[in-house]
Amino acid sequence: MTENERVKCPKCGKDLGRVNLNKMYLCKDCNFRFYLKRRQKNVLDYLTDGVPGVYNSRTENSKDYWETPPYFFELLNEEFQFTLDPAASDQNHKCKKYFTEKENGLEQSWAGESVFCNPPYDNKEVWMAKCYYEGKQPKTKVVLLIPDSMETEAFHEYCMKAFEIRAVKGRIQFHINGKEIKGSTNNRPSLLVIFKKHSFKWPRLRPFYHLKKDLLIINNTKITDGWGSK
Repeated sequence: MTENERVKCPKCGKDLGRVNLNKMYLCKDCNFRFYLKRRQKNVLDYLTDGVPGVYNSRTENSKDYWETPPYFFELLNEEFQFTLDPAASDQNHKCKKYFTEKENGLEQSWAGESVFCNPPYDNKEVWMAKCYYEGKQPKTKVVLLIPDSMETEAFHEYCMKAFEIRAVKGRIQFHINGKEIKGSTNNRPSLLVIFKKHSFKWPRLRPFYHLKKDLLIINNTKITDGWGSK
C-alpha cells in the first residue's frame, strides 16, 4: 500500500478515502477500527483489532535500541514482579522470558503475564494497541514505558483506556550495550502506562519518582514504593 492508494476497510472492504498516515480509521459500516502507520518509505502497515503489527527497521544507533536503566526497571519490578519482556534482544532483556525482534512480541500472546514493555519508539503506536488488547486478558498486567505522546490519536485511543498513567519526574538516561548514553539524549518526558482489567472510565494519574534526590526525601518523607505515596 502506498500513499497514492485508497484505504479500504480490512473487514468489509468499504472505501474510506485516500491514505492518511498515522491515522486511526473507523469504518462506520461495520464498526471496525484500525490504525495506519508508515513502516518505511512508501510502505504502510496497519494494526487492527487483534491483528499483529510489525517492527520497524532498526540500526544500532537508533533510539529503538535504547535500554531501560537497571535501577529504573528494579523500581518497577519490586512492585509488579515482571515475568515477560516482549520487546527485547538477547543482550538487553529484563526478564527470563522475553521475545526478540525475530520472535516479534506483537505476534505473541502475553496472557497471564506481568509484562514490562519498553518498545521501539519509532513504532510505539502499534505497541500501545498491543498493550491495550493484552491488558484486557484475565490475570494480565502490562507496564508500558513510552515518551510523552499525549497529543497523538493512538494515545487517546488506547492509553486513555488504561488502568493508570504515571508521569515520570525527570528525564531517564537510557543505556546502549549496558552503558549510560552520555549527554542530553532523551529530549521528551516519559510516561508509564499500566494496562489491566478495570472498570474505570478514565485512567488514574500518579507521579513516578526515580531520581535519587526524589526517592530519598519528598517533604521529609522517605519514598519506598517508587511513585510518591507517603
